[in-house]
Amino acid sequence: MEKSYCKLSLLSYNVNSCLNCQGLLKPEPWLIFPEDKGSIGGFFDFVPEYLRVGPWFFLAPVFVLAYTLFIFYLKPPINLASTDPQLYSFPHIFSLVSTFNGCHILHMILSKTGPAPLVTFTIISWTILTFRGFLAFLNPFYPIPFLSTLSSSLRFPALVAATVTFVIWNFVLAPIFYTFWSKGEEAKKNFKNWNTQYHMIHIHFLNYPIAIVSCVLTCENVLFTEVDLWISYFVLFMYACLYLFILDRIGVHLYPVFSPRSKFSCFTWLTVFGLYYATFNFWNFVIEGQYLRDVVTPLFSK
Repeated sequence: MEKSYCKLSLLSYNVNSCLNCQGLLKPEPWLIFPEDKGSIGGFFDFVPEYLRVGPWFFLAPVFVLAYTLFIFYLKPPINLASTDPQLYSFPHIFSLVSTFNGCHILHMILSKTGPAPLVTFTIISWTILTFRGFLAFLNPFYPIPFLSTLSSSLRFPALVAATVTFVIWNFVLAPIFYTFWSKGEEAKKNFKNWNTQYHMIHIHFLNYPIAIVSCVLTCENVLFTEVDLWISYFVLFMYACLYLFILDRIGVHLYPVFSPRSKFSCFTWLTVFGLYYATFNFWNFVIEGQYLRDVVTPLFSK
C-alpha cells in the first residue's frame, strides 16, 4: 500500500494534458485519456470498469442541475457573527497549535507524494480546518473585517467536512477497501499498516476532535445559521464540480461509491447532503443546550 501511496504522486502523469483547458472544455470525448479506460496510469484499475467508463445514471445529471439551481437561487446575504478569540486566550493559543500541526501533517504528506492528494476531499477538508485555525490566530493581531468574516464563514464548512471525512472514511470507505478490494491477507495487512500511519490517523480520525474544539468549544455558544449551512453546501458544490467534471474525465476515482455511473449515485449524494444537514442540527442542539460547555467552560472561556 505504501507503493500505491507513492504511486499517487504520479498523478502528475501527463498533468499538463490532464488539466489543459482546451481538452476539458470539449464534452467529446468525455474521457481525456480513453486508452486508460477511466483509470489514470492504471492506478484506479481496482475500481470496477462500469463505474469508470460509460454513460452516467440517467438521474445523475438531473441531480447536478437541481443542485446548481439550489446553490445560486437560494444564496443568502453573508452576515455572520464574529468568532475571533481574544488575544492570548486559550482558544487563541489552540488556534496556533492546530495551525502548526495542520501544516506539519500537510508537509509530511505532500513531501512524499507531491501535490496529487490536494484533489482529495480529505486533504481539502484538512486544509480548510488548518487555514481557519490560522485566521483565528491572526485576526486578534490584525482585526480586518474581511478576514474575520472569512474565518466565521469557514467555521461550519471546516466542522462538517471533518465530520464527513471521519464518518465516510472510517465507517464506509475503509471497510470497503479492506474487506472487498484488498485481495489476500498481504493486501489487507498493507492497507491496515497504511491506514494507521501517523499522518493518516490525523487526517481521518483526529481531524474530528480538532474540528470540534476549533469550531464549537472555542466559539462561545455561537449557533450555526442557515448562512453557515449554505456556505458548506457551496464548498461541497465546488468540490463536486472538481470531482465530476475534471477528476472523472482524467480517470481519477477517489471515491467510487459516489460514481455518477452507479444507479445508487443519487442516493449516495443525498446521504452526504443529509449528513451535512444532520451535523448542522446536531451541533446547534449541543451548543444551545450547552451540553459540552458546562463541562469545559473554565478551560475554553475567553
